[in-house]
Amino acid sequence: MLMAALPVLASELSFQADNDIVYGTDRQYTGGLNVRWTDENGIGLVNWLIEPIEKAALPKKDERLFQQTDQLELSTQIFTLEKRTDSGLESAGNTAWTHFDWRRFYHYDRHQSLLSFSVGWLGPASGGREIQDGIHSVIGNSNASGWDNQLPDQPTLQISFDNQRFLFDPQLEPDFQMYRSLSIMVGSPETALNAGVGAYYGDGARPVMSFNTFNHVMNTGKGFGWFVFADISAQYQIYNVLRDGRLFTKDDTGLKPANEVIPSGQYGGAMTWNGFYVLFAGSVFGQFYRDQPEEAFRFASLVVGFEL
Repeated sequence: MLMAALPVLASELSFQADNDIVYGTDRQYTGGLNVRWTDENGIGLVNWLIEPIEKAALPKKDERLFQQTDQLELSTQIFTLEKRTDSGLESAGNTAWTHFDWRRFYHYDRHQSLLSFSVGWLGPASGGREIQDGIHSVIGNSNASGWDNQLPDQPTLQISFDNQRFLFDPQLEPDFQMYRSLSIMVGSPETALNAGVGAYYGDGARPVMSFNTFNHVMNTGKGFGWFVFADISAQYQIYNVLRDGRLFTKDDTGLKPANEVIPSGQYGGAMTWNGFYVLFAGSVFGQFYRDQPEEAFRFASLVVGFEL
């Protein structure tokens, strides 16, 4: 059966800011900024980068059977790690990761698959200290300690694949959905396996998830729309640069694994109007190193996007 066209935005630009201060902390994954360009008509750079892989892996790909959406992202994520000691909290080192990602979503039947590539830089040259100090200066906070104890500069490369299977046919039931997800990430700064479940409910719009977190909005109608969503997942973390140090080196971060399986979750809601939307989400994840101050660390995300 040929797949009917999905009601998606032709092209979307979004801006996202993450911060943990909403939940009363200023550490761990303390902040992030990213910009995403998503286009259902394809992005030339993404096609140039992914098409050779598709030809090798899918030599007989029939584009009539699915719809694909391309995405580019530029992001900086800032980590100010702390650990519990007998004398109180102690800095465990600060690190920032700036990366450029290209992705392709494949929508077919009751499935959504995603192929993602990321290249970046982690360490002092990623600009995290300058970004955080600048934000703290604007809001009147003192500069964070720990930046003198960063992981050395290093390039990063990560390849990831995610698959979601929906309980209901998105064409027949656009407002309410439940799904399961399976994903794998290989490379640096993280190598891991993920499994999760989620659901959303709304009218006129729905979230598109990737790796168990919100990615962008798919409109199912014009005018006013809204949705709420929740996702829970478990991650088996094989490698984490913040905890384990750089690949192929003997870096000693002083941090040890806390749990083999790390639970996480995200919940939120959005309002849309003729292609413009505002979304607020909360995220929580369990301990990934021993003596982490919180058993469950939380941060908030604000996303603003609009149709081009």
